[in-house]
Amino acid sequence: EKNHYKTSAKDKCVVMKRTEAKVPFCATTVDDCFFVTTNDEKWIKEQIKILSDAYKAIEVELGDEQGLIGMQVKVDRVNKHVILTQPKFVQSGIDIFKVSKGAPSPALNDMM
Repeated sequence: EKNHYKTSAKDKCVVMKRTEAKVPFCATTVDDCFFVTTNDEKWIKEQIKILSDAYKAIEVELGDEQGLIGMQVKVDRVNKHVILTQPKFVQSGIDIFKVSKGAPSPALNDMM
C-alpha cells in the first residue's frame, strides 16, 4: 500500500507499517488521526511529511498527553504505561445518574 502503510485486518481505520525496529500506528476518525510511533525525531518528521504531502492542511500536536474524540491519552515513559481516560464521558454518567463523587465503587484499584 501507499508509503508501505498497511490497513489493519481488524479495523479499517487503523494503518501501520514495519520498518526495522520502528512501527508507527495511525488511527483515523472522520477528521482526526492519532499517530503513535517510536520517539525518533527524524523518523517522526518523515511521517509528518508523508501526511503533509497527502493532505492539504494538517495540524500536528506532539507530546505525551493528547486528547482524541473525548478520550485523554497520557504516556508515562518512566513506568512504560499508556493511560486512557474518558473524563467527559465519566462526568456525564455521574450527572445522569446523580452519583455523588464520594459513592463507593465496586472496581478494584488495580484491575490489571
